[in-house]
Amino acid sequence: MESKQNKSDENKPLINDENDFENDQKPTFGQIVFSTLSVFLGVQSNKNRVRDFKHGNIYSYVASVLIFTILFIFCVITVVKAVLSNAGMSLKNRHKKSGPDDHFFYA
Repeated sequence: MESKQNKSDENKPLINDENDFENDQKPTFGQIVFSTLSVFLGVQSNKNRVRDFKHGNIYSYVASVLIFTILFIFCVITVVKAVLSNAGMSLKNRHKKSGPDDHFFYA
């Protein structure tokens, strides 16, 4: 009796489409944002990945990734500028020479 039960368990899909994806609904805006952030962090679950590929629109994900990439680059630039200004350096004053030996640092 156990062998019949084990064989039936082996053929079951890992994700049951009927329970996990009710009525073939498209992912909501919040789910797209959450999926994009999960991909950026590398922690996307298999269930969400299957949902995104099966019911999602590629253009909404591409737009979401581009927006988050631009925001990430903007945040990195802002943090670098803040750290440099707190360290007494400025990107604007970088090319001003204050002494004879400084030209080696600003090639």
